[in-house]
Formats: sequence, C-alpha cells, structure tokens
Amino acid sequence: MGGQVIPPEATEIAAGCWSATMCPENFFLRQANYAARVYAQAVALNLQGAFWYTLVDRPPGIVYLHIIDEKEGLLHPRPAYYAFRNSAALLAGARYVGGELHEPPQQRVGEVMVLPFQRGGSMLYVFWVPKTDFPKVYNLRVPPGARAICTDQLNQPVPAIYDCSDANKDGIIPRAVGELPQYVEVLP
Repeated sequence: MGGQVIPPEATEIAAGCWSATMCPENFFLRQANYAARVYAQAVALNLQGAFWYTLVDRPPGIVYLHIIDEKEGLLHPRPAYYAFRNSAALLAGARYVGGELHEPPQQRVGEVMVLPFQRGGSMLYVFWVPKTDFPKVYNLRVPPGARAICTDQLNQPVPAIYDCSDANKDGIIPRAVGELPQYVEVLP
C-alpha cells in the first residue's frame, strides 16, 4: 500500500423483496431504476467498483436480489441487468464534477435529481426523480444551440439514443424525468 490511496468499493449492491407475493407489481422496473441510479452514484462517489449481489441465481434466489435469472442452464437478464450495464457503459471514463452527494430529505423525493459528469470535452448529466407517479419537467440550461445526445430506457437491451440538441437556440433542453435515470451528453 505504501501510502497509496485506494478508492473504496461497493461490494454488495442489491434491491430485492421478501417473496413473490410481497414483490410490488412493478418490481423489475423498480429494481432497474435502482440499478441505474446506484451505479451513477457509485461513480460520483469515486468508488473503485460497484458489484451487484447476487448477479445470477435461480428464482427466487436470495429474496429476489439477483439481476440475471438462471433457468435450465440458460441465463435470462432482467431489466436491472441492462440498466446496470448501460449505466456503466455511459459513465465509462466520466468524472463527477458536482457537489457533495446527499440523500434527498423526504419532502424532496419528488424533485429531479441531477448528477453532472465530465467525459472528455463533453458534459454528461444523469437525471431521475426518486419517487414519482408522473414524469417531472426539467429544463437543462446549456449554451444556446448546444448539440446534445439523450439516452433513456436504460432498462432495455439497447437503450433509446437520440439527438436532443437545442435546435431552437434558446439555451434549454427540456426533459420529462421519471424514476428511471436518463442521460444527456452536451457535446463540445
């Protein structure tokens, strides 16, 4: 070690439920929301790694924690697996440039959370609302005419990636933000 500072690791990240009858109706989507959000937070905290526990198991596994089902020798990824993997790909090489992280107080869980990252010459913003029934409008302020790429639906094998540049040059990229994190990369 010799005085070298090694960033810590998150070794057991998970989101589960106690039994199939106790899982909420949209459990797999909630698990995906958590997977995408917690990975972005791990990168923002400068963790060396973030490991999902357990990765693969036969249902029900350990309180449905796993994100890949093993059935008859075949692996079946859940939406949380794709959310975790897609977040990792989007944040590869990114550096958090925001303030100190805090869990929002109960009265703010319905507000848009934003984590800003820098990757190369681009700014990369991660948005989500911790708890909401309907998307919230968020206006990302950018230089007028900024070029941007949006990525959402991280819980899918291939996320939705599309141009969301400030075409009308008003300095705003409007977003409808829900519980599943989405990304906006503002290009240099």
